[in-house]
Amino acid sequence: MSDIFGHTVEEMNGQSTRMFYPSDEAYEQLGRTAYDALLRGERYGVERQMRHKDGHLLWARMWGKLLTPDDPAGGSIWTFEDVSERKAAEAQSALAARVFHEASQGIIVTDPRGTILTVNEAFTRITGYDREEAVGQTPKLLKSNHQDQSFYQAFWRKLTEEGRFEGELWNRRKNGEAFLVWQTVSAIQDSDGKPLHYVAMFSDVTELRRDDQRIRHIAFHDALTDLPNRTLLRDRLEHALATAVRARSPVALMFLDLDGFKAVNDTLGHEIGDFVLKEVAVRMVDSVRTTDTVSRLGGDEFVVLLENPNGRDEIIEIANRIIAAINRPMVFGDKVARVGTSIGIGLFPDDADDAETLLTNADAAMYVAKKSGKNDYRFHSH
Repeated sequence: MSDIFGHTVEEMNGQSTRMFYPSDEAYEQLGRTAYDALLRGERYGVERQMRHKDGHLLWARMWGKLLTPDDPAGGSIWTFEDVSERKAAEAQSALAARVFHEASQGIIVTDPRGTILTVNEAFTRITGYDREEAVGQTPKLLKSNHQDQSFYQAFWRKLTEEGRFEGELWNRRKNGEAFLVWQTVSAIQDSDGKPLHYVAMFSDVTELRRDDQRIRHIAFHDALTDLPNRTLLRDRLEHALATAVRARSPVALMFLDLDGFKAVNDTLGHEIGDFVLKEVAVRMVDSVRTTDTVSRLGGDEFVVLLENPNGRDEIIEIANRIIAAINRPMVFGDKVARVGTSIGIGLFPDDADDAETLLTNADAAMYVAKKSGKNDYRFHSH
């Protein structure tokens, strides 16, 4: 008793057991419950919190019985056991179980051979597989085939050498849909460093990645036409010139300005004007090669980047296709819009050796085309 409650034998002799209880109410409540059982000739046992001499609470397992059956006046005998460590371990286990089942991340626990021992509710919510469907399987149940063999070789090498892997990978739900996860896999090892279990925790980040892609798309594309904007054009142009230098191949840049667009806005309204710009974008994309970039700089100005064109003849052919496509009437309900385009063409390396100069030269050539009667193209001339 002294070891459990901290009181000396002298301090306890002749005292009521009330001193071991957290409160008078707790003492009286247990007395009523316990002695009802003892009077029925039963042995009474319970686990409850008690108070140590220094004031802290501890968990004790207590058993009691009458010294003389059917004679409460003869007294009772009680034994106590400190079960604080066990109760703390149980509380930890209960907390761990609650965290496991209520976690927002999917959790998989496997044996050293990769056989799934258990999964949590988030696993089912994310993957669509019930616990019964997953247990006994391996994580290959979720394999999407988006990663090649080298990925898994690197995965196991890191897990074996460091005991932990963290990164993105594609999985597949029960319904066949692929989804992207951020996953952490840890090896639970014994005292000799051998794996006892593997624990994988993962979060579905598919929507986050899609949001990132949407944000990136918005940052590099024109809001009205969805064409590459000035920033993306500049990036592609710099890359194209660097490639052309290495391959000793040409690059052509077309600068376009619509003819008659202001009249469309003034007579048919800005809503029709926006429709015209979107239709022009579609027609331009249809008129160039799949490897070319059509960009809107703003307003009614567009740029076409041609990488490695097959001489001037192909450049002229593409320019004429664009002019013919834009010249076709555009019908929007009961309204018809007509615009043309003037095109200036700059060549690398003939006219310029950097992106800025090439763009400036193509712009200058476009103004020459406008002054020459519009709806035509002109190459830059020194």
